[in-house]
Amino acid sequence: MVSGRKHEEREHREVLNWVTPVDYGPQYSDILTERHCDIGQWLLDSPEYQAWLEGKKRTLFCHGIHGAGMTVLSAIVIRDVYSRFQNVSNIGIAYIFCNVQRHGEQTLEHLLMSLLKQFVQRQDYIPGNVKAFMQAQE
Repeated sequence: MVSGRKHEEREHREVLNWVTPVDYGPQYSDILTERHCDIGQWLLDSPEYQAWLEGKKRTLFCHGIHGAGMTVLSAIVIRDVYSRFQNVSNIGIAYIFCNVQRHGEQTLEHLLMSLLKQFVQRQDYIPGNVKAFMQAQE
């Protein structure tokens, strides 16, 4: 039984790496490590954010000039959303960090595949449609 589980884990890793080798997790962790206490709390407390969390708004849009801290704010929101919903089985959480310096590698296909990878990572198994898609591409 153990060898069967190891085989499933290996297959899971192989499929995830096939989907995309890009992993935003380390970047997310680095951003939060550099964060100072209470930075961004104003956003989490804002009526706009609360309305978005409650489903009253479909989009949470934060904009700013390059270097204004949007990536840090995004990481803070991601952490808050994970803390609230990580154990809710019918809610998927995925994120990407767009970077103008990486625009050549951050194509629409790569960004979408990264989101798919994150959704699949949270599953105990590889959905059949993902396996079928992979097999069709080979």
